[in-house]
Amino acid sequence: MDDEKSSALYRRFPALKGIEHHGMAIGNGWHDLLEQLLLDIERLNPTGFKILQIKEKFGGLRFYFQVDPEFQDTMNEMVAQAERVAEKTCEVCGELGELRVDRPWLKTLCDTHSVIKRSA
Repeated sequence: MDDEKSSALYRRFPALKGIEHHGMAIGNGWHDLLEQLLLDIERLNPTGFKILQIKEKFGGLRFYFQVDPEFQDTMNEMVAQAERVAEKTCEVCGELGELRVDRPWLKTLCDTHSVIKRSA
């Protein structure tokens, strides 16, 4: 995610404190999805909540966290829902996408961003 978008999320969501050194290793296309997940978590106001890492892995969103046991099931479902949406969202632009396996790395991309640029 570019610096402008990630900085805005860091300012808006105190729960992101502590992961600055890891950063949010996701593309701009998942910004709105992540922001919505963070808003939903903020509304839930779970005790013992701590974000450990946010990243893309194998073409999917990964959101690692800790939370007190009474919130674990609810949080697991919230995160799983966001991960399911990310599986169909281009990580570059946020449009409808799909997992692309025709390259050395897995990425969820739209048709436009799935074009592999090859050197001549």
